[in-house]
Amino acid sequence: MAIANALARGKSFLRTFCARRSVCSIGTVTCDALVVGAGPAGLAFAIRMRQIDPTKKVMVLEKAIECGAHELSGCVLDTRALQHLMPTWKEDQGFPAFVEVAENEVFHATPKTLRRMPTPPAMRSSDAVVVSLSQVVRWMAKKAIDLGVEVIPSCAAQKPWLANGKVVGVVSSSGRRVRTGITALAEGCRGNVSETVIDTFHLRTGQDPPKYGLGLKEVWEVEAGKHIPGRVWNIIGWPLEGKANGIGFVYHEKEKGRVSVGLTVALDYDNPHISPFREFQMFKMHPKLKSLLEGGTCLQYGARALNEGGLQSVPQLHFPGGVLLGCAGGLLDVAKMRGVHTAMMSGILAAEETKKAQWSTDEVQDNAGYTRRLHESWVWKELHQGRNVRPGFAHGWLFGLANAAVESFFLKGRAPWTLHHAKDDRETTGPAAEYEKIKYPEPDGKVTFDVQTSLLRSGIVYTHCQPSHLFLHDENVPSEINYKIYAGLEEQYCPANVFEYVTEDTGDKKLQINAQDCIHCKACDIKDPTHNIRWTPPKNGSGPHYEQM
Repeated sequence: MAIANALARGKSFLRTFCARRSVCSIGTVTCDALVVGAGPAGLAFAIRMRQIDPTKKVMVLEKAIECGAHELSGCVLDTRALQHLMPTWKEDQGFPAFVEVAENEVFHATPKTLRRMPTPPAMRSSDAVVVSLSQVVRWMAKKAIDLGVEVIPSCAAQKPWLANGKVVGVVSSSGRRVRTGITALAEGCRGNVSETVIDTFHLRTGQDPPKYGLGLKEVWEVEAGKHIPGRVWNIIGWPLEGKANGIGFVYHEKEKGRVSVGLTVALDYDNPHISPFREFQMFKMHPKLKSLLEGGTCLQYGARALNEGGLQSVPQLHFPGGVLLGCAGGLLDVAKMRGVHTAMMSGILAAEETKKAQWSTDEVQDNAGYTRRLHESWVWKELHQGRNVRPGFAHGWLFGLANAAVESFFLKGRAPWTLHHAKDDRETTGPAAEYEKIKYPEPDGKVTFDVQTSLLRSGIVYTHCQPSHLFLHDENVPSEINYKIYAGLEEQYCPANVFEYVTEDTGDKKLQINAQDCIHCKACDIKDPTHNIRWTPPKNGSGPHYEQM
């Protein structure tokens, strides 16, 4: 058995190695189905495709150095989609350590206390487990490879390949082309190729502007006696109350002493002095959290943008030649603040609908059947039920809280109205002169940390001697607009200190871009007031290397 397993692993490695060489070394590669992004949505699509028809060539391009290395989530996982895809996942010895949610509480925080609040029905689930998403994705990637999917890490898709008004594949970061019958875009929130396709085919026409949050997370090992496996706390209020919308969390995992702590900050805040990273560090100084973390060890840090627009901001999910999956299409359930289950289910439904289309690299389908299936599924029902929760907070914290309570406990999606989002997040930022500068406490090095110390825990891998993957449309905008009007807000919203204003010999300020520190959160692509910064994927798997996120 050991020899057989070793041979199987060897074959999987050889298949992946050969596939990567083919994409990186010849002009054009063809496949029946191409997936951009080896996350839960993309891998669910690839796995389901091979389950349906093992003869078809399915290829997955992943920008990270290995699958799972760029994956970050809370992660409380609703397992319905996983159960649909692989019913024996619980019995699989290779599945990552997980624990069923045993205690699910919501609290309102003041600087000194936590007050328990009723848990909204949307946040209750008998099918939820606490697990590491990066580990789940690694497991899914192995399952996909075992089924014959060609999973190619360190190979980013740079742009869509368009021909005759259709997407017929992608151009990789090495400049090579991949031609396919269907392109499934599963890059996650604010994906590079996904956003290009959305703009090219005007997929947001008639929809509200997209809304985003920035999720920051640390994984800790806490002292014995403080760890309660399956405990899930969601915390609103301090320190964001009155400054920005957001929610914190504390999730106790199965592994001994393992606790995930995080804060999601909505990026439609108006005060340019706000630093989501420093708000997160303040959050950990709450007496309840500080007592939990004191004496423990911070193991990992990361950050990632997430969709918060909900149903109103979901673009058209099909286009000539392909589909948008998961967070690339904005399918996060905002009322639950969970999106892995909806992402997986979107991949499953897209694969099941694709089987009805013609498998051809020449005759590309419009894939409208996928959108219809999604509209008929529990995914759309969930998004519709929680559609009014997030927009309510645009009218103030108290109104937002009251509206969320009415929607969650009483109306449950049955309201005859739909609230809407009015502005892009970058349009909500006000001039710095109109706001008081925030004085954040200095980190203590035990529970709270500075950015550079935190980045050491992100496992950043970076190939030097490559051009910056961050571009400025106009190099004068940072010094003339962002620094003078918005007090250099890039230094505040970026959770990795990628952007830094330096003083030149003339005394003028210039924006310096430390691309090697980028953890791919995409905040710059969202929050920059003039949309002057363009994020593209770096080469050779550069970026964070998450093991436990």
